[in-house]
Amino acid sequence: MENTWRKYLHAKIHPILALFCLSSFVHHLVLAVPDPSRYPYLPTENIIIACGSSDNFTSQDERPILGDNSSQHSTLFEPQNNASIASTAPQQPRSSSEKYFLKARLSYSPFTYIFNLTAGQKFIRLYFYPTLYPDFGSSKAFFSVKAGSFTLLSNFSASITAAAIGQDAFFKEFCLNVEEGERLNITFTPSPDYQQAYAFVNGIEIVSMPTNLYYTGTDSMKLKFLGQPSSPVTSIETSNALETVYRINVGGRLLSPEFDTGMYRTWFNNYLEYLTDARPGAFIKNTSIDVHFSGIPNYTAPVEVYKTAMSMGAREEVNVNYWLTWEFPVDSGFTYFIRLHFCEFQEEITEHAHRMFEIEIANQTAETEADILEWSGKGSPTYRDYAVIIGLKENVKDSGSSTWASLWGPFSFSATKSTKSGGSSLPSDLCTHFSLSDIKAATNNFDDVFIIGVGGFGNVYKGYVNDGSTPVAIKRLNPGSQQGANEFNTEIEMLSHLRHLHLVSLIGYCNDHGEMILVYDYMSRYLDPEYYRRQQLTEKSDVYSFGVVLFEVLCARPPILRTGDKKQVSLAVWAQQCHRNGTLDQIVDPFLKGKIAPECLNKFAEVAMSCLDDKGTERPSMSEVVWGLEFALQLQETAEKNEKFCAEDENGKNEIPLMKYESDVDSGDLFSNIGVHVLESKTTSSSDDRSLSTKSSDGRHVSGCLL
Repeated sequence: MENTWRKYLHAKIHPILALFCLSSFVHHLVLAVPDPSRYPYLPTENIIIACGSSDNFTSQDERPILGDNSSQHSTLFEPQNNASIASTAPQQPRSSSEKYFLKARLSYSPFTYIFNLTAGQKFIRLYFYPTLYPDFGSSKAFFSVKAGSFTLLSNFSASITAAAIGQDAFFKEFCLNVEEGERLNITFTPSPDYQQAYAFVNGIEIVSMPTNLYYTGTDSMKLKFLGQPSSPVTSIETSNALETVYRINVGGRLLSPEFDTGMYRTWFNNYLEYLTDARPGAFIKNTSIDVHFSGIPNYTAPVEVYKTAMSMGAREEVNVNYWLTWEFPVDSGFTYFIRLHFCEFQEEITEHAHRMFEIEIANQTAETEADILEWSGKGSPTYRDYAVIIGLKENVKDSGSSTWASLWGPFSFSATKSTKSGGSSLPSDLCTHFSLSDIKAATNNFDDVFIIGVGGFGNVYKGYVNDGSTPVAIKRLNPGSQQGANEFNTEIEMLSHLRHLHLVSLIGYCNDHGEMILVYDYMSRYLDPEYYRRQQLTEKSDVYSFGVVLFEVLCARPPILRTGDKKQVSLAVWAQQCHRNGTLDQIVDPFLKGKIAPECLNKFAEVAMSCLDDKGTERPSMSEVVWGLEFALQLQETAEKNEKFCAEDENGKNEIPLMKYESDVDSGDLFSNIGVHVLESKTTSSSDDRSLSTKSSDGRHVSGCLL
């Protein structure tokens, strides 16, 4: 399984809009003709396919949509593979009312759409609604997507992606070039790494784009290649495919496809999610300004984009101390294309140098004296393009045991290596040799305020490398430690070869001047908190991990989701917070809602919460955990006999009210008093069932003690 690396792309600027991931990775029929008075660009191809549908209908942006089972598609595309089936979604997704999400084409074997297109550059948008289709479980959908020679998605899970971004339906957007006389094949292939894996798609959209809107033509100005002094400029050739990662309208509203310039792009307004430093900043707009295009085409971006922005304040002495900073999570090992859009519309800015600023991207200087008036004049939009490489992948082994490892993996970074060899044969290709000065700089000369763990081996410090941008855990062995130099070297050699999603990765070491220092990936929410303090796994570490598993069962999501809301990255932290706030019922797997008795849910949550106690000594033993789960099962069975727990709200929807009562978890007592009488009555029951897995009324099995 391919291993990718997570980093952050920092942008410190005025307005920021589009990021693209750059990787090397039929007879023509126009379905929709946009109104030329409404759109500055008229695409040659404007195609939307509703996969699995026999109907033709109209999209929300008033474009015709063809079902792939419709008789009208024959001159446009050819679906291949009779083994694929059409299926209907059980309900409309909450996040979209588009009709093409109601049908899907699914298959346990590869299937292909063949499009006959004109030559040129195209947007490809793939629409996914991962839900429970008949005979297809959403968790089994792992597949790749190829368009021509480009692999657009590999080992892709639509359900994991949907959970990560907090949307039950979504689309992925790509750009690629179709050569003259070439047909475009889009193939969906189930992953061979998973049993019963299948591929599916709800909709396919193809829209032509202007030549060299994003690609670099022979007469186009090349873009700055940041951090590459030997080749400071680069170009985006049509031999590459682009994946859209972010397109942000700073300071403005969400611009849905019908408000674009004829290419039906979506301009999102979630700029605040990525804004990390805006202390002297303010959102500004000028809706009355007459925006005129002179230096760039008028289809580059909607006019509305250039009427809103974010700016620093008017006090120069304050501004010099801060940066407006956006931080975007991205995959490492790729080159990113960044386009920043600007338009000077403030009346107070009348002369050159009235507003000048620097731009940094990924800690690289992009501009030292940006002056929009000098670039394009008043009220005239412009943009600047840049490319930057984010964290080249290293030679790291991956266990392949994680179903979401293809999305995110351990954190990697580069650091200055010491010129001293010391005769060491340690694997420098798998971990970094830090100099002692690097370590001292990272910990402020081993300042006690940075200590996060203490043991007989020495201290563990939280430090920062990569110019303060990367947090790490630094374990410094003291001279009195039982570990000698040979054992230290052996530990480095062994740990540097271990890479797994649930293991803290060793990323470096220091053995200068007799020091024995290990540098680990810092993951403040990833594992048993005591592991960082003691670097030692115990039986209570297993209890902690089992508590995470209990919440995995309850919430139907992996323990770590590295995209989406930062508060929800760690399932353990998120579940603990929801439990404290009395909102745990809101994160329960929707399939289980209405089927869990409140008493059972509260008891199950109590057991799981006790397993996650920060102090290992306060966690229950596994036998106590089993007893608690059996107790929760008894509460569920009693409630089922009474048939009182499945209530309906005024809209006819099942609800799971989370009962409010004083829990004894914090006192160390695993079990509160709420279920004592239920337990006593249960012991007189004739039922001998103690199974932790029972069959629900609709024939499906639910693991755990809930049903």
